[in-house]
Amino acid sequence: MAQAFAELGYPFTYERFAIEPFAQLALLRVSSGSDVEQGGAAARCVFPGDQNHGFTTLVLRAEAQLGTMPLFAPSLLGWRYGFGDLTPNTVTAFGAGTVSAGVYAAAIDRNALVAEAGLDWRAHASTTFGISHSAAMGERTRDQARKGRLDVRLRRRSQVSGDLRA
Repeated sequence: MAQAFAELGYPFTYERFAIEPFAQLALLRVSSGSDVEQGGAAARCVFPGDQNHGFTTLVLRAEAQLGTMPLFAPSLLGWRYGFGDLTPNTVTAFGAGTVSAGVYAAAIDRNALVAEAGLDWRAHASTTFGISHSAAMGERTRDQARKGRLDVRLRRRSQVSGDLRA
């Protein structure tokens, strides 16, 4: 599997509120090898294959500080467009037969609404606790996730030309 990803955005910050329109591009190439089961005539053979998927996403991300506490409400709303091989598949056959059959996974929606809402507590300049709910909703599918996270940023000090920099 190979993946390329790019994101371009520009943040606008106001006192306790920030918005950032951005665009993402993700390209994926999935290669599968061949496989043969043991078991005679009923053994399954899987043939090698390649699939290419791509996604562009246009998003508006926003974040607001709630009151004077270090409590923030991040959110995003956007549109994801899929292209390429949107129905994952592979070709199989039984070991004794010459007739092959395609096996298909659930199709990936071409268009989907993406959204996320959360709550972050910045306990320290380098430590954030957060919870969020995210969803991608297309014509045929609904993907949802609830996440909890802990972000810890470590600073490393180095000495350059006699100056101590963080």
